[in-house]
Amino acid sequence: MPAEKFATWPRMLHLIALALLAVSYWLGTTTRIDVMYDDGFYLALSQAIASGDGYQRTWYLPSAWETTVPPAYAAMLAPIWWLFPDFPHNIPVFKLPNVGFALATVVLTHLTATRLFQFHGWQALLAAGLVAFSQLHIVFIDFTMIEVVLSCALTLSMLALSLVLQRPNPPLWPNAWLVAVLAVGPCYLKKAAFPLLVATSLWLALQRRWQLAVVATGWMAGLLLPWYVYRIALNYDVVQAVTMVGARPVDTLTPLARMQQNALELVSVSIPYSVTSVFGALASLGPWVGPLMSVVVLLGLGWLTRRGPALYALFVATYAFLIVVINTWDTLRFTLVLTPIIALAWVAATTTPLARLLEGPSDRWHRAAWAAALCLALVPAGLVFWSAKRFVGIFLHPPYHDALLSPADRESAEDFQALVAWERQQS
Repeated sequence: MPAEKFATWPRMLHLIALALLAVSYWLGTTTRIDVMYDDGFYLALSQAIASGDGYQRTWYLPSAWETTVPPAYAAMLAPIWWLFPDFPHNIPVFKLPNVGFALATVVLTHLTATRLFQFHGWQALLAAGLVAFSQLHIVFIDFTMIEVVLSCALTLSMLALSLVLQRPNPPLWPNAWLVAVLAVGPCYLKKAAFPLLVATSLWLALQRRWQLAVVATGWMAGLLLPWYVYRIALNYDVVQAVTMVGARPVDTLTPLARMQQNALELVSVSIPYSVTSVFGALASLGPWVGPLMSVVVLLGLGWLTRRGPALYALFVATYAFLIVVINTWDTLRFTLVLTPIIALAWVAATTTPLARLLEGPSDRWHRAAWAAALCLALVPAGLVFWSAKRFVGIFLHPPYHDALLSPADRESAEDFQALVAWERQQS
């Protein structure tokens, strides 16, 4: 067999694996809508845009302009109404973008591992595998919600920012403009992306690139200004508009108790669940499993920071701080966007010893250490295999998100088609 044909085999295998993953994701989607309110919310906003009513909550009487969430995701869904206007038969089409963005996140995780952190090919595949079979991603593919798209956008933006800022001696103003666009872009999807702005400015300051930090931060403020002006002009709540904090549920806990609960939930459940969807089975071993997995992720973040750009650790720290201090919802949904970084950190912490031994000389000590490091590296490999096995199991019994929804949630899922028909009768 010619060498050039043999060299194309890994690439072909990767494409076949992605194609199979795409088909699996797609076949696992359902015709459900409005299960978590937000999925029906975004769909209704996109319909309003497509019908020419503008970015409004048309289900209000009278209609009200939407000011709590940025418009990019609803605008992205609007063309689907033009091409496939027959509701509810077009519901599966609205879930097709999530399939594409989920696949893109897997590919971007692999690229980040190899281009920025110099992972070996097998390490990059392990990290991509953890993301590919993450039940959080799989569950939210079936929801017309922003999380899967935001995870992809943040992964792309951080990869692009890291590559752009590695260029030697770029011109100041064009470079600052590009940095600002890459950092602000995900913020027009969801307010949860704002920590990327803080992390980018801090990273530039830590590098002592003061001019670029000041100019890029100024550009960021300018790019965000239209959304600020829009919100202040329409809802006249300056504090809410500037902080980008929308309506939150009534919280019966004190602020300190809420922060303690958020921190405990983040470390004990949300981060470990982002590592692998089989955390529920692992948690049965004891309450120490979740915190231990979070410690491993923290060690991996330290390794990533030493080996590559500190932007990733700064973003995780800023994002986690906001989850703990501001959040009054459950932390699991908000942790989804961290899944690619958490996967990279987990693989780095558990496979780096083996990777270094494979690069070093072979002697008796190294052979013994190699065996121990191999056992450690088998942990992420086992999690990928276990997650994939579980994925195949739930694939045979869709919908995927039933595994995360409580019986009360399933019973309260509304028939969106009937809701739309009722609203039309009332208008």
